[in-house]
Order: sequence, then C-alpha cells, then structure tokens
Amino acid sequence: FQPISVPDISQKLAQLEAALESEPPAEKAKTSISRIPFPILDNLRARRWMWAALGAAATILLLLVTYQIPVVQRWLHYRTVSTAYGEQKHITLPDGSIAILNANSSLRFLSRWRENSERRCDLTGEAYFDVKSSTGESQSEFAVYTRDGRIAVMGTRFAVRDRGAGSRVTVEEGLVKITAIDSTGKHLSSKATAIVRPGQYVAFRRGDRQLTPHEARWGLYITWWRDHLVLREAPFREIVQRLEETYGLTIEVEDPALLDHTISGSIENRDLEIILRTLAEALQTRVEQQEGKIIFKAAPQL
Repeated sequence: FQPISVPDISQKLAQLEAALESEPPAEKAKTSISRIPFPILDNLRARRWMWAALGAAATILLLLVTYQIPVVQRWLHYRTVSTAYGEQKHITLPDGSIAILNANSSLRFLSRWRENSERRCDLTGEAYFDVKSSTGESQSEFAVYTRDGRIAVMGTRFAVRDRGAGSRVTVEEGLVKITAIDSTGKHLSSKATAIVRPGQYVAFRRGDRQLTPHEARWGLYITWWRDHLVLREAPFREIVQRLEETYGLTIEVEDPALLDHTISGSIENRDLEIILRTLAEALQTRVEQQEGKIIFKAAPQL
C-alpha cells in the first residue's frame, strides 16, 4: 500500500474563512446558494409541485361539493308534510296526484319520483288520495305505506287512516290492493292480501293473516275533507272518536246509550261549533263545553 498524506484540517478551515471574508455580501449569498447540493434542490421543486397539485385538487373538490351535491340532494330529498289539530292541507305529489292530509297527520315522500319506480308515500294519520294514472311506458305503482301494511294502486280515489290502532282503507273509485305487514313488522305478508273495490273498506293490523273487504256505508271515512260531511248510518261512537282525533278534543258522553245511536244526513264541515250543535240536535240532547271538555248531556228524564 502507498502511504496517503493526511491534509491539515486546521489550515484548510483557515483558508476557507479567509476566502469567505474577502467576498462581498451579495457574492456570499450567491456562493452559499450555488453550493447547495442538486438532490436537495430537486426535492424542494418536487415538494412545490406536490403542494400545487394538492391545492388544485382541493379546489376541484370544493367546486364539486358546492355545485354537484345539491343536485343529488334534490333527487334524494324527502319531503314531510304535517298538520296540526283542526288543520287540513292539499298536497300536489311529484306525479301530479293529489293528497288531502287530515288534521294531526303527516305524509312523507320523495321530492321527485323516477320513471318506472314505485311512487311511495308514508302516512301517519289520515289522508285522501286522488291518484293520477300511469300513462305511456311508465307503469309505476302508487303505494301508500302505514305501520300496518302497503296499499297499492295504479289510478284511483281512496282514503287511508292510520291512528296507531290499525289501518283502514276506503275506496271511492278504482281498485286497491292491500298487503298487511307480518307480525315482525319488517316484511309484507304473502298471504294477507285483499282487493278492495269502490264502496268497500278494509280494516287491518300488522300480523293479520286474512283481510276481508266490507261495505262502506257510513261515508264518514271518505267525505271528511269536503265542505259537507255525509253520514250514512254512522255510529255516534265513531263520530266522537274522529272529532277527538281531528280537533284534539276530549269528549264526554253522559249517557252511554247515545254512543250506539246512528246518524244519517249531511253536516257542514268547516266549523266545529256547527258540527257539535247539529249532532246534539240529531241526538235530541244538549252539548256544553266545561273545563276544556265537550260534554253531550244526558237527555232529561220525563
């Protein structure tokens, strides 16, 4: 091996310091930068490009969030319409069908229905539907869901009532197919179904194994939204229950025998006081309001 001469480190440092002190300040700065190794400069440039790319991506994402998500939400947005006691609302559904929502009720549906997809409404309370028929290539079913089952139609007029103690469907025009939900509350039953025709009604609950249509004589469940309530042998018991549900009242009937009376006729349906007075006249009794309650008095003993 040949001997290697070891440089004098102290001497080299002294020479470097002397050279730096002899250069002007601007030149020092230039020399200092020029002495940065090339790999470090390359890394700095790569980092600048990376941050610029991330900034551009963030801007594009912000634009997508700002302008695209509302468009999607307009297609997926659910609308819920609710009513208070003593209130009714007329609703135009996305396909042009009409729903009249009775008091103390709510109706939920998509703000837009896609072609050939189910036209679904979820009802709590009571509503009357005038359904627009499917035309052309679009043959989507119109379906109303209650907690007890599914009511499906193609085009008809009918009323649905769900007040928590079972559902009731009354058909005025067209045909309606009802399918009850099974006892688990998760699936539609394959056996508990019924076709309901005009002038018929079906009362059912979830878990029912058989649905049977009956003649709808009362008119109470199909004319509640009109200017005049048409009664055909309607039990006073049912009328009392509907008044409590519609107006949030507490009604007391002093003579229990009155509850079994039936009433026929037409009653003006826009003023509670007129309704109560007309009912009292039909029953040949008096009606009073005491401490927030409506009381139908017992007939005086002769």
